[in-house]
Amino acid sequence: MATNLYRMVRLKPFLIDKAWPAVRASGLRSRSVDTQDAIRSFQAHAYQSLHRIQRQLQRNTFKFGPAKGIPIAKNSGGYRPLVVPEIPSRIVQRSILEVLKSQPAIREIADRPGSYGTSRQRQVRHAIRDICLAIDAGASYYIRTDIMDFFTRIPRLEVLQQLEGLLPDDSLNALLREATWYELDDVPARFRAMFPSYQEGVAQGSCLSPLLGNILLSEFDRVLNAGQVQTLRYVDDFIILGPNQRTVEEAFATVQEILQGLKMQAYDPFKNQAKAACGPTSRKFEFLGCSISPGFIQPSKKARNSFVSRVSRVLEDGGRQLRKYAFDSRDGYRRSLLATLTRVSQMVEAWTNHYDFCNAQQTFEQFDREVDRLLAKYIGMYSERRQKLDADRSRRLLGVWLAQDGKRSPIRNSD
Repeated sequence: MATNLYRMVRLKPFLIDKAWPAVRASGLRSRSVDTQDAIRSFQAHAYQSLHRIQRQLQRNTFKFGPAKGIPIAKNSGGYRPLVVPEIPSRIVQRSILEVLKSQPAIREIADRPGSYGTSRQRQVRHAIRDICLAIDAGASYYIRTDIMDFFTRIPRLEVLQQLEGLLPDDSLNALLREATWYELDDVPARFRAMFPSYQEGVAQGSCLSPLLGNILLSEFDRVLNAGQVQTLRYVDDFIILGPNQRTVEEAFATVQEILQGLKMQAYDPFKNQAKAACGPTSRKFEFLGCSISPGFIQPSKKARNSFVSRVSRVLEDGGRQLRKYAFDSRDGYRRSLLATLTRVSQMVEAWTNHYDFCNAQQTFEQFDREVDRLLAKYIGMYSERRQKLDADRSRRLLGVWLAQDGKRSPIRNSD
């Protein structure tokens, strides 16, 4: 039977068994409360919604809805153009990705040695592990940098043509092109130019974008891992490791030549030390949010401070809700002490799990004391507010359900 990739996208093994669980897990880990709420709303009717998507795909009537374009302020200045699709669109995009990765030619690109960030088997922990192995094998110098404005400079249509040439049939081509182009809602005019155009750029926030980036950088990965150096790339961040400074700097010059041919450029560690770095591997250096030194790996100071700031913002927002909201209806449970503490607990658990390969127990203990300080301040706000509320409102403030707040559909009217 001939392959039909389009048909595979709607099948249970890809759409329901792989795509939806991946989208659900990612959404529940999101920093955005709106995204978490959207996932929970979809999950409440997941069976019906997933089968509706299957029927739409079968009838060729599925449409990718408008996406939100969100300019995210960067610590270094400027903005990062994040694209947030609707939940059904994310599920279909993820199913497309799973179908593509089932094809040997695509899997070879997605799992190429030296490239990370495209599968569960090639995540941050694997990149850090391979850096340590390279240093153990004699890599004594490094250059660490990233590609400027990478996602917005990917030539989408050109890369899609390359991708389509690797597929066994053309049944998926039209859906794939629709899945990588977005109509954006509510983007302020001053930010619109930073988001992808029809021909150039792919969306940060789409699960398909890293794969398109890998296809574009196929020659980059091949050349930069063919000689004395080893280049480890996580989407647009990469580190060159080699036996000495001269060899690594020559490899970096080659990098810039390859990227120039793609109308791109990497930050130069000799000109922009805020964005790139270089030096001997015997000294502490950072990559992918990790601080690496001989025998010691920990979350970088920047990563720790950034996450503490995130926790602080959540608790500050929770504190404002405690002070301002009346807690006289069921809506109060979303603003309660338990709701906020549960969110913080999930955030800390996810962050800690992300760094489970680190061996810096003292660093995590210091981090916990920072979170303890923020929690104490928040709980103090709760205690102060609780004293001013009656029993029912105090329960909602706490977040423990009141029987009287349950839904009612009595079969008889009470007298």
